[in-house]
Parts: sequence; C-alpha cells; structure tokens
Amino acid sequence: SQNKYGASALSEASLFNHIDIIKSLIAAGADLNLQKNDGVTALMIASKRGYADIVEALVDAGAEVDITAISFILKGYTALIFAAQEGHTDIVKTLLQARAYVNAASDTGATALWYASERGNTDIVNMLLEADADINRTKIAGTLKGSTALIIASQKGHLDIVKALLKAGADLNNKALFGGVYYTAL
Repeated sequence: SQNKYGASALSEASLFNHIDIIKSLIAAGADLNLQKNDGVTALMIASKRGYADIVEALVDAGAEVDITAISFILKGYTALIFAAQEGHTDIVKTLLQARAYVNAASDTGATALWYASERGNTDIVNMLLEADADINRTKIAGTLKGSTALIIASQKGHLDIVKALLKAGADLNNKALFGGVYYTAL
C-alpha cells in the first residue's frame, strides 16, 4: 500500500538505505516497480542516493530499469540518469549491465551522458560511450537549449571528457542557446 504521496514500504526502505528490509520486501512479493506520485521508484531513489547494494538487489529481483519519473522537475528521469547525474559509477555499471536505455532523456532532452559530462565524471562518460550513447544528442529545452555533452563539458572545463567525446566523433558545430547568445564547443 501507499500513503497519500505514493510512498510505499519499498520506496521508504530504499530512501533510508535499509537493505535487509528491501530483501524482506522483495521476498514477500513487493511490487518492485511501484511509483510514487512523482513517478519515482525505489530503484530511482537508490540510484540517486548511491545505494549500490539496494540497486543490485532490486535489479536482480527484476525491477524495471527504464521507468521514467513524471513530476514537473524530474519528468523523463530514469534510474540511469539519476546515477549518472550524481556520479555513482558502480550503479551506472549495474544499470547498463541490466540493459538500461542509454539514451533515455529528461523532458529537457538531457541524457545520462549530458549529466556525466556536466559533472566531470570521466569514468561514467566512458562507460556510456562504450554503451553507444548518442554523443550528439541535444537538450531541447531549459538552460543551454541545444547543448550537447561536448558543449557542456567544454563550458565546465572538463578536458578529459572533451577529449573522449572528440575521439568518439562528437560534432564540433552544434550550438547551444544561453541568454540570447549561441555557443559552440569551440
């Protein structure tokens, strides 16, 4: 059952990192894909917070890895996007091994690769590139509309990521709009 916010025993155990309770709830047949009112699942919570053991337990038990959040702020976010945004390399690896959709995007068009590039996490960027992430995917809304992983990595000064994206064939000519001015990676 869920409270008025859609929280369940599983989502709350995930939120507070109670792996033993997670395992007990899984064994009792808890709905692994139950979404809170904002669309967030227990797997998304654990992915965002960096609880690798909970992510592994949920994935091993068959949790769906590509469910998307539905709230205004988090619309389109998946467990992979949360993990990449927060820099949880081990969780990104687990989710990719579980065949998470590498090109899933938020409603602004930002992907796991875009967020990892923004945050400067070279290991995650390389994992996502190896998983065939779309290196030229552009944000379609919000700050830096039109930006790519290369543009955001260039803006933030993440040289190793810029080099990795260029080696992978990133387009140098994409343009991002910010404050009425267009920017490129150059």
